[in-house]
Amino acid sequence: WEYWGDIQFQVDTVGDGHLPMWNPYDRLGYPFHADPQTGTLYPPQWGLWAIAFALGSVPWWLVAMKIVLHLWWAGLGAYLVCARRKLPPAASYLAAILVLTSYPVLHNAGSALNWSFAWTPWLLLALDAWTERPTAPRAGALALVAAMGVLAGGLAGFWYGLLLAIPW
Repeated sequence: WEYWGDIQFQVDTVGDGHLPMWNPYDRLGYPFHADPQTGTLYPPQWGLWAIAFALGSVPWWLVAMKIVLHLWWAGLGAYLVCARRKLPPAASYLAAILVLTSYPVLHNAGSALNWSFAWTPWLLLALDAWTERPTAPRAGALALVAAMGVLAGGLAGFWYGLLLAIPW
């Protein structure tokens, strides 16, 4: 329910013609955009706003859709990491299943931690591409993927991903 309220506040504020920078209704007011879990600066979050505007309200299932899409994104990324390394398809499918059934992902299934962690396989793919042939566009892709991991909402999840990516 916490994340639904965030989206509702964002949609209401944008609908009133303002950016959701300050939330006067929570904690006697606080800088809403600075709270990483709200995802205000996260581009996929803006897609949720668009869906809410198209429907005329923020349905209860919008956050569930965000959760499922991030789980799918993590599984697809794990699959592609193995496929890029020319592993058999069975190993690629197994990697996706292992990511999705790992304790941190299941334990935090509805949490912003998974939203950031979902970018970890994509960070590994970008690292592989950049180390294979360092070019400015590949460095830009690496920076973009890292930024998406940070902006997704769970800095601890991004840190866990970095613990994997740094020795990678």
